[in-house]
Amino acid sequence: LEWLTGIGNDRLLHQMTGHQGMDAMMDNFPRWRKIRELAVDATRHVADIGGFNLIDMSLRKSAAELILQRFVFEAMEGTDGSFFKVKRIGKVRLDQLGVTEEMFERVKVMLRKHAQTEPNGKLQRKTLNFEAWEDQEAVAALAVGINKFVARTIQEPFLGDLAPWMTKDLARMFIQFRTFTLGAWNRQLAAGVQANDTEMYMSWIGSMFFGGLSYAVQSSIRYGGDPEELAEKLSMGELAK
Repeated sequence: LEWLTGIGNDRLLHQMTGHQGMDAMMDNFPRWRKIRELAVDATRHVADIGGFNLIDMSLRKSAAELILQRFVFEAMEGTDGSFFKVKRIGKVRLDQLGVTEEMFERVKVMLRKHAQTEPNGKLQRKTLNFEAWEDQEAVAALAVGINKFVARTIQEPFLGDLAPWMTKDLARMFIQFRTFTLGAWNRQLAAGVQANDTEMYMSWIGSMFFGGLSYAVQSSIRYGGDPEELAEKLSMGELAK
């Protein structure tokens, strides 16, 4: 049911609307808190019906599989001739995931010992065997790292991303969807600047390329009947914006 609809326990803890309850905890007025909790519940049900929770759950699982597979590739590199060379996860990236280099080595030891993989190095589903890991601290560190990566990838809002006054109802009314952009500065821009690696630059180049490509397609559809206007919209200055 969860796989088909996105309706499951994850949505109660991890979906964005669920974190609005943190604002309610900050209020000192029980009646208003109750009203807000009802509003959050209503939003959650609308997200169930509208399919938002299904999309959110799919994105979370994809992000978790991405970082987990990267851990496995690095752990298994050199253990079999079929594994290709992978780019190492740098210290800054590990720090952002809350995993020390020492702990990461312990995680890799457990992955080599207990995880089952395909001949091409791809992780088989349901074969991490966490229950068999002797080092349960490594399990906890891996879980923390995956959760941090997922939260940053999908830009899950958290209290520390915005100034306290921005979380109030009046501020939300004026800022509206700008909170997503402000959160992106912390989750994406600041994290990328701190890492300052090839992965960051390639990510930025890819984002700008596909953003410009999307703009070019929209402009072509909108101004296709006016060649002069289209040429102006597709100039290098406009594309650079």
